[in-house]
Amino acid sequence: LWTMSFVVSYITPMLENAGAKVFLPRERDIQRNEVIVDADGSTKGASYLEAGEAIQAGKEKGFGLKVPFLVEGENLFRMGETKLMQASGKASSQVIYIPEMPETGEYAVYVSYVRDEQNVTDAHYTVFHSGGKTEFLVNQTFGGGTWIYLGTFRFEKGLNKETGRVELSNFSEETGKLVSVDAVRFGGGMGNVVRGKLQDMEHLQKLRNEKGFAIDSAEWLPYASKRPRYQEGARYYLQYIGMPDSLVYVLNKEKIDYSNRGENAALYAKRESGKNDYKDDYQSRGEWVNYLLGTPNGPAANPNAKGLGIPVDMVMAFHTDAGTTPDSAIIGSLMIYDTTYGKPEFPDGQSRWASRDLCDLVQTQIVDDLQKLYEPEWTRRGMWNKQYAEAVRPKVPSMLSELLSHQNFADMYQANDPRFKFDVSRSFYKGILKFLAFQNNQEYVVQPLPVSHFRMNLDGNVVRLSWHSVNDPLEPTATPKSYRIYTRTENGGFDNGRAVSDTTDLVSGLKPGLIYSFKITAVNEGGESFPSEILACSLPTDDKKPVLIVNGFDRISGPEAFDT
Repeated sequence: LWTMSFVVSYITPMLENAGAKVFLPRERDIQRNEVIVDADGSTKGASYLEAGEAIQAGKEKGFGLKVPFLVEGENLFRMGETKLMQASGKASSQVIYIPEMPETGEYAVYVSYVRDEQNVTDAHYTVFHSGGKTEFLVNQTFGGGTWIYLGTFRFEKGLNKETGRVELSNFSEETGKLVSVDAVRFGGGMGNVVRGKLQDMEHLQKLRNEKGFAIDSAEWLPYASKRPRYQEGARYYLQYIGMPDSLVYVLNKEKIDYSNRGENAALYAKRESGKNDYKDDYQSRGEWVNYLLGTPNGPAANPNAKGLGIPVDMVMAFHTDAGTTPDSAIIGSLMIYDTTYGKPEFPDGQSRWASRDLCDLVQTQIVDDLQKLYEPEWTRRGMWNKQYAEAVRPKVPSMLSELLSHQNFADMYQANDPRFKFDVSRSFYKGILKFLAFQNNQEYVVQPLPVSHFRMNLDGNVVRLSWHSVNDPLEPTATPKSYRIYTRTENGGFDNGRAVSDTTDLVSGLKPGLIYSFKITAVNEGGESFPSEILACSLPTDDKKPVLIVNGFDRISGPEAFDT
């Protein structure tokens, strides 16, 4: 979970702010609640609606909320039905997904559909949330049969049609093609994959067949993790998001004679095949990448599996290492790649040595940045060309990073500092950016650093926002060209922001008595920075003197430490 604090909190949003689409083999959302809305059955209280012209039944299977928990080999994306809308130049049909939220908070929003070459490349999804509405165009010719992440938004508790729904319309520039309709998921949720002895699993299935969702959770929870899904390993999450078992996450099989089971021998063998969840967990991640790619780059068990057809540029496995030094010196950063397995090139013809280039660029970026910003003696450990699963299995350039030693004092003295986490994550982002630019023979621009000195001044009924741009001494291209101001009213969510060119902006039209909050980001050709701190104001409703609020807690650091 500690490495996740780098990947989900920093590296992923940095890459996404630069325009990348990032896929994760584990749940990214820390929201414990989950609401699913689908024509085949929804979470209690949620509503699925169809409007406009008739929506026809699809031919392919899709997501189905048919069971409260999953046993070995079960796939929710083979349990339901799907629907189709005929694409049109005007929105003549739409599907509306309205969740009943168990509590107010931030929820990731995911959609599912069936991929097909006859589908549109611009399926129009609109998320209505407490900060307004945000629109997305999804290419439905690839990526179906799993959850596709749109974004994370704030929703209010309860059923809120105006500020808590997702709409999918048939409006498209590709008139005559099809729009695939399936489920929408809100929130990360709790783990619901059960594991145990065969006789226990058979007993649970029998109870589930008898009682359905009425089964007492006390019957099956002892066999689940009882943890939020984001805390679970990839092996369980990949089952939940529809990956095929024998191709992706059941990779370590025991040979057991089930011939005495007669016609059910194959079924029992399948249920007992996954006997090492630890190995399946780290090995499944690379095969998941291959399933995202699909033929001819499919999983090792079947390279010609159709998969999801998603173009993947590169893969990173983010690790920390064990080990100590007697004098508390830095252990430092190691990179692992592989060129020794199989052919010298990937199935698409790209050289496997591209993985070494990726490792070299990222490691160089990390070490150079950390030596300048934190520790002049930060160690560059080397680059190994070895057959580690997360380096050898993916059929695209791959990097297994051992950033530092989580067992060594000197490494962890730095690593527990949030500023270090931000800066080293930025190093990963910059190294990946430079690798992709090099591979595509393009120039690159690094996204700006967050703005500083954000302040707010009240002048009558007008609020003046001002801030300073921050130049990056390590990256001359990371210069802001413009800014975005995001606004929130009361306890709602932030809107989609508005662009400004200067470091000062006047905000008018605020209603007295309401609390307005603002945050600022810097923008250039390379993307958008992390946001500033949030400042808030409220115009008085009477003649009382204004109150000034000063944020005295704007500094962060790691734990205090001493070294004898």
